[in-house]
Amino acid sequence: MISRIDGPVLRDRIYRVGFGGMLREIVRKARERGIPMIRVNPKGTSSSARGAGL
Repeated sequence: MISRIDGPVLRDRIYRVGFGGMLREIVRKARERGIPMIRVNPKGTSSSARGAGL
């Protein structure tokens, strides 16, 4: 669906809006249930951690 949008910048913005809405809902639900949330810098979170999966 989003892959049909020609401009990569517009495609990225649309993706971020959807992702941001999901994150807001997760935070809201966590607060409702008293679950602490810790925000982390996403830089490097997609790479494998040393020793992970062993």
